[in-house]
Amino acid sequence: MEAEVDIAARRAGGLPGDAKRAAQLVKRVIGGGPQFWSDFETELHAVVSRLLAETAGQPTSKGRLKSLLEPYLELEREQVWSADDKLNIGSLVILPGSPAWKARQGILNQVRGYLADQRVPSEVRLAFWAALVNAHRNANQCRKRDGESLHSELRDVLLDDLVWARSLLSQNAREFEELNPTSALGHAFSPDL
Repeated sequence: MEAEVDIAARRAGGLPGDAKRAAQLVKRVIGGGPQFWSDFETELHAVVSRLLAETAGQPTSKGRLKSLLEPYLELEREQVWSADDKLNIGSLVILPGSPAWKARQGILNQVRGYLADQRVPSEVRLAFWAALVNAHRNANQCRKRDGESLHSELRDVLLDDLVWARSLLSQNAREFEELNPTSALGHAFSPDL
């Protein structure tokens, strides 16, 4: 994926077609499913964590960060596979306590740490805010669709996002550009919590 993004940036007019091949493949690998012999949670966590560490110190391609970080932080993951002459599409929700949940929380904590660090370039923090808002929105959608069993656990996670964001924003002044994504975090919050 990184090579595709780099090649597209160097070529006039980018890559032929929609230039989303690698990003779509990454999302399918993150989603997992019966077409894979095992999951890649440990490897994915290491790659995403490394990318965050590299990105925090320098401006980077928003596309590269978005195509890996956002699908990794989603609680609902799509699975697409073929069996015989059928194309199957399904989804699964990462449940609290699972290895995928714990890895996701570790990455979210890393993102929060970089958002709190004023030395991280503003454009990188904006990309991190967008990823956090997307993760929050996705958790809220999962909470609305799933039954009561997941409702209260996700409610606590969603409230924690908002309390954390408010605390961070009240600690020190932020650039105006950072306030827009944080307001989206509040808009992604369901009033029926």
